[in-house]
This record gives sequence, structure tokens and C-alpha cells, in this order.
Amino acid sequence: NHPLACLEDLFFLAQNNPRVVKRIDEVVADYELAQTIGCEPGSRWLHVASIREDNEKKDAPICWTDSYARPTFSKVRQLVRSDPFALISDLIETHYGIQSEEVRQTISAVTVSAKIAKVLDVAPGSPALKIVRRYLDHDGNTFETTVSIHPADRYTCSIVLKRDKR
Repeated sequence: NHPLACLEDLFFLAQNNPRVVKRIDEVVADYELAQTIGCEPGSRWLHVASIREDNEKKDAPICWTDSYARPTFSKVRQLVRSDPFALISDLIETHYGIQSEEVRQTISAVTVSAKIAKVLDVAPGSPALKIVRRYLDHDGNTFETTVSIHPADRYTCSIVLKRDKR
């Protein structure tokens, strides 16, 4: 349970939960993926499938994440393995000079697919939260999108709303 009020809070969260890469490939976005990650259907993306583990409990997966980045960021293939505590967006910023100006986050209720249930050590069809984060540069272009599946008992979203004093 970590607060997420600014971009730096995402960095802190990653620094305490190492990424374990399961697969790296290149994909062509179909209509459904294009809608999710904010791109044109038919565009190519570098895809990194991974889990985040609890740093204090080895082999305890917190979530499954599918990350999609522009294929021009080819160094990411090596960087994600050499720095498992960094966010992929941070690796892109550091090595390609692109800066996240905004992250758009959407959280929805889903069920865990049979494909990833075994990796997350949950039953297929069990409840989960799907978190989609779209990382936008200063021109408003998406340069990376992550789609994470958190089993229901492994993620809590708390939001604090304050009265506008204007």
C-alpha cells in the first residue's frame, strides 16, 4: 500500500518491487490493443511481459505487467534486465532523453485470465484490478503504456479528495 500522488511515487514503488522479465518481443497493435495503449491499429510496439515481486517476499508476484514502448527504443530490451528496479519509462527517459510530462491512469475491475493465473498463483477467473498507465511526452504523444493485472487482494487504491479553496 503506497501513495500515488505524483510521478515520483511510481519510481518509489518500482524501487521496492523488482521486475522479473518473462518475455520480450515486438507486436503489431490490433484494434483492441490500440484502444488500450493509445495508438493507431497496425502500429508496431516493443512488448515486455513481466511480473513485479515483493522485495521482502521472494517469489511472491504482486502483478503481471505488459509494457508497450515504441520499437525505436531498442536498448530497452537489455535495460529492463540489467535494472529490474527501474520503471521502463524512466529507462526511456534516461537513455533517450524523452520526459514524462503526464501519466494517464485508468483502473478497472477484471478477472485473471488463465494465461497469467498460474504465474500470479491465483485461480483463473479470480477478481483483479487492471491498471493502464499511458506515459505521454511534452507533445502529448504516448511513448509507453503499461497494462498491469493485480489480483484483488494485492492492490488497494486510495484516493484523497480535497475541497477546492478557490
